[in-house]
Amino acid sequence: MGRMLSVAFLVICLFNAANAWWVTGHALTAEVAHEKISSITQLKINQLLDKKPDVPILAKEKQPKPDLEVLYKSYNYIQGAASWADDIKRYHWKSDSLRANYSAMHYVGVDINLAYQGSKTYCKNTLTPAYMQSFFLVKKSNVVNAIKSAIKSLVLSTTSDAEKATALRYLIHLMGDLHQPLHTVSPKFNSTQTAGGNGIKFTHKAPLYYQVSGRNPFTEIKLYPFSNFHAYFDGVLGKYNQLQETITSSYSPNGFELWQSHKRVYLGYLSMLSRKLNSFRFEDIIFPNVESWAMESSKLACNLLINDRGLYFVVVGKQLNLKFNPHYFTRKYSYKIDRQLYLGGLRLGMLLEAIYNPNPSVRNYQKYLIKPIMHDQSIPTLNQLGES
Repeated sequence: MGRMLSVAFLVICLFNAANAWWVTGHALTAEVAHEKISSITQLKINQLLDKKPDVPILAKEKQPKPDLEVLYKSYNYIQGAASWADDIKRYHWKSDSLRANYSAMHYVGVDINLAYQGSKTYCKNTLTPAYMQSFFLVKKSNVVNAIKSAIKSLVLSTTSDAEKATALRYLIHLMGDLHQPLHTVSPKFNSTQTAGGNGIKFTHKAPLYYQVSGRNPFTEIKLYPFSNFHAYFDGVLGKYNQLQETITSSYSPNGFELWQSHKRVYLGYLSMLSRKLNSFRFEDIIFPNVESWAMESSKLACNLLINDRGLYFVVVGKQLNLKFNPHYFTRKYSYKIDRQLYLGGLRLGMLLEAIYNPNPSVRNYQKYLIKPIMHDQSIPTLNQLGES
């Protein structure tokens, strides 16, 4: 394993500004859920996504295009709604504290110390339930608590349709975030943080990905380098061509226009990818518990970072860089990343069924997840969590 030098370096990316899966990953997770849920649940979801979200965190003036009214109306289906919680980060917020709280809902920064690279026991001994729980408690606004709060908002009879419409969009999105391994951990070197891997650059040529730039998601594509190690995971290790964001921004110059023009083709592309994931026939072997799902993602990330002999971290000036073979790495972890995408969608579908169409197949979700959250007075609604 490559030797790591003890040197502080400047982290130039803010972790709370990072997305988890990019649009293809989030929409694909939503597509998996879409194919799992019943027609009754689908109808109730569509009715709620057709409601105007309650977004008290956003100012009314000086907002980018499209305006929020257009944004929610244009993406009132589960695959489009999957990116909404990332899309609204581009807008102007009422206060920095609200923006920070809602941004922090997208991740849990569980520390993984890269100084222990090569240790066979580090991940097992470190990632204990108590260690994980300490991160859930230190900063209440995190993806684990946010998923619980979104569920709470959806199942309470006292929350408005507008608040439920917001909570549903967050739940769809955050179930994807939870299954992106580098959104559950933050690799560091001793006391030096890397902001969830955003501060880890590449020593030589960066891995590449294809971004869809036209109607055909297979042929109308452009090649771009990943900017850092976290982005490499956001982009599903470069496995799938990346659809642009559902808004127009510096990150997706034609995103809104492309989605409006080619929605049917893009959904067909996602359906094809989803069928490939379904062919693996993964099973959810973990008891329905949000903390357990976070532990699963964290262990995958830890074992990958600490035990993979193909990762070599080096210091260049004040910058931590990574030397590795991306082709080898993508092949090696392709199955596990597909599994994360699939499990996120499978669990999302089961959650939605348990909330909107109780039936025997989701009894465990109702008994051990939904009902305890409903009756736990210490769990706030999503609005309350954001304003805390």
